[in-house]
Amino acid sequence: MNPYRIVRSEAELDAVAIDSLVCPAYYLSAIHEKSAPNEWVEPGSEDTLPTAAVWEVMTGSYETLVMDEDREAWVLIDAAAPKLVRPPRPATSPDYATRVQNRAAEFVTHQTLDEARQAIEDAVGDGVTIGHTNIWKRPKDAYDYRSHVHIPAGTAVSQFPWNSPAAATI
Repeated sequence: MNPYRIVRSEAELDAVAIDSLVCPAYYLSAIHEKSAPNEWVEPGSEDTLPTAAVWEVMTGSYETLVMDEDREAWVLIDAAAPKLVRPPRPATSPDYATRVQNRAAEFVTHQTLDEARQAIEDAVGDGVTIGHTNIWKRPKDAYDYRSHVHIPAGTAVSQFPWNSPAAATI
């Protein structure tokens, strides 16, 4: 794991933004979170530590005693850092995904809902669905798919939601 940035003095550590996570260099199991000015907590603990104590824990340095000159702490999550902005999805990016457990490629993406429905029908053929069969949809402004249609195991094509009389809502 790589840190977001590195701090090399107690003053730099004290200047880290509230809600940031830090740890000793190369030792990710000793994480501390800045909860207030000059106040740090370990995850799961209610005890707070001042910045000087956290610097000592992180580096082995305290007050005027410095164990060596290369002391540093890693800032894993910097709450003050600019938030990453995802670029919009390309217009050609598929809006639907299907999952059919009995086909070679269990997950397949599709441009349209009709393509997704047809892919499921083709995969099931004259049989019935096996295990999870789903259609997921994602909005044009999102990257993540959300459940759109779930077809229970053992469903024949003639019983698919879009082939039933109530299909007008799907």
